[in-house]
Amino acid sequence: MAILREANRLLKVGGRLIVGVPNIESYESRIFGEYWSPLDIPRHLYHFSFPVLAAMLDMTGFYVSKSVGKMFFIPHSNRQSLRYLAEKESKLKFLHALASIYLLKIPYYLMHRSRNTLGEFITIYADKKPEQNPDNENTNN
Repeated sequence: MAILREANRLLKVGGRLIVGVPNIESYESRIFGEYWSPLDIPRHLYHFSFPVLAAMLDMTGFYVSKSVGKMFFIPHSNRQSLRYLAEKESKLKFLHALASIYLLKIPYYLMHRSRNTLGEFITIYADKKPEQNPDNENTNN
């Protein structure tokens, strides 16, 4: 929150902040759980979903003007996550994850309505809100 507040302070009204993060609510995150590669601990100390990040931006003086969910079908992160899973879990869990990622992922994404917030990675374009002057809010009444 402190970083978002500082970004807001530095930007002019109408300025744009672009935030790109792994999506903790993604299909891949649900399939791989603790073995999901983009968790990338200790480099990623916090993990976000679109609703949480949008609320944080709103609380720090931004509004979401656009969001993009990025979905990949054979990305490095899936291969890495499968490798972690194969090393630590049973063959059955590994096969379930493999089938879920390479057979069921496409139909899942096609059936989901909010694809712009669904991908493994989300990018949010947030514009600085116009500054509110509490003294002038009710001058037209």
